Amino acid sequence: GRVKAPAPPAPFRQLYVNGVRAPRARGAVPAGLAFWGEHKAEIRAEEGRGGVGTIRVLAEAGYTSTDASLAHWRNPDRLEFGYFNSGTHRICRVERIVPEANGVRLVTAQPGFFLACRKGGTQAGMPDYLENAIELLDEPGEWYLDQPAGTLYYLPRPGEDMATAEVIAPVLTTLV
Repeated sequence: GRVKAPAPPAPFRQLYVNGVRAPRARGAVPAGLAFWGEHKAEIRAEEGRGGVGTIRVLAEAGYTSTDASLAHWRNPDRLEFGYFNSGTHRICRVERIVPEANGVRLVTAQPGFFLACRKGGTQAGMPDYLENAIELLDEPGEWYLDQPAGTLYYLPRPGEDMATAEVIAPVLTTLV
């Protein structure tokens, strides 16, 4: 039931079908998820920049999972973990998936994961969902952008006629 089409060359994070925002392919977090790695970084403030500085992450971190099937997922560097806590929504990208004897190691992209786990006030803990994988495309109205292949996949909602549907993929980051 999936349809596919050539995707615009610019990456995008939203898709509208017949004026309705469609969610990206999303699913539950993998089985047996546990923290892995260390949160170590070197942070240097730049004088005269009002607290702005540089960060250099010194160690890898992420999660382990007992779900070994993740090692065979397409485009693991496009996966994202989503977190909801205390009125915030954070997203951390997976950098790569490493097969291990008892499952996989999901190495997260830095410094995003470090900052999400160390932010004052609320920190990212265990994720609430996993998003942006073709393997998660299972609900009507969901979509997945296979950016390396330049292909958009969509699972139509009941009654949607893709031959006449208006599909909009916003690619501008700034209008004014």
